Amino acid sequence: MRLTGGAEERLQSLTPSGMTTQIEVSLTDEPPTAQAIVIISAAAVPPEQHKRGNQK
Repeated sequence: MRLTGGAEERLQSLTPSGMTTQIEVSLTDEPPTAQAIVIISAAAVPPEQHKRGNQK
């Protein structure tokens, strides 16, 4: 899932430096109701990926 606009900006403001986010969505539409469960988690960026971004 990719967020855009205000949702993307808000998630970025909540995500600590050095962390990346993952969004998981579970949907069901079994009558008589419909339900969505959204889990947003943050994990540390692996050191090798973090260092690559800092190389000259």
